[in-house]
Amino acid sequence: QFTLLQALNLAPPGISQKRLARVLEFDSTTLTRTLEPIRKKGWVRAETGEDRRELRLFLTEDGLEEYKRVLPYWQLAQRRLKSELGEPGWSEIERASMRVADFAASKEV
Repeated sequence: QFTLLQALNLAPPGISQKRLARVLEFDSTTLTRTLEPIRKKGWVRAETGEDRRELRLFLTEDGLEEYKRVLPYWQLAQRRLKSELGEPGWSEIERASMRVADFAASKEV
């Protein structure tokens, strides 16, 4: 859920669900299933786009507040992991993550 809140905070308001799925490298079904709980909590609003098949997503004020509330915890977890792994281990995780993302993007249908 944090990843979705963060992505919607950084994305332009009204990003299409299809575009968000591409950015996050989620398939449509996974994104729909993952969005449902945060929609129910009122953190995300969905509107039909100009093309009625398109769904536009907006981070609500409550969603922004929740993102700001949990961001320090995420940052702390990142600092702890980086400290535990050390700079070389952290760099390797970043490189591996980029290789996985590049591979997934190259296999996009």
